[in-house]
Amino acid sequence: MDGLFDLPHVKQPPEATETPSPDQKRTRRQRDMLAAGYHPLTLVMSRPLRLHDDAAPADDSKADGARCGGCRFRELKHYGPRSWPKCTIGGRESHGGGTDVRKWWPACTDFQPKADGQ
Repeated sequence: MDGLFDLPHVKQPPEATETPSPDQKRTRRQRDMLAAGYHPLTLVMSRPLRLHDDAAPADDSKADGARCGGCRFRELKHYGPRSWPKCTIGGRESHGGGTDVRKWWPACTDFQPKADGQ
């Protein structure tokens, strides 16, 4: 033994690894989609949804470019006392968190800017 507290015969417990929550797993999958050039709603659609040619970069949520937050199809939907941001294009909306549309997400190919004053 080299030091006073070295105890080779005592096994150390394995490091605790936290299991990611379903929301954390979904966020990871959504970021993977963005990195691959697809909009995160691709995960809930039957066809791939590419990013708009003028979309903001996926790896910088503050950079200039088209984003879901500036799209006329992104609306707050009210379910009871709360509301969630959803894409109103048919087939992209559910009551679950998997279809919530983040304001900072790069825009998809269906992006249409909001009218002035909205």
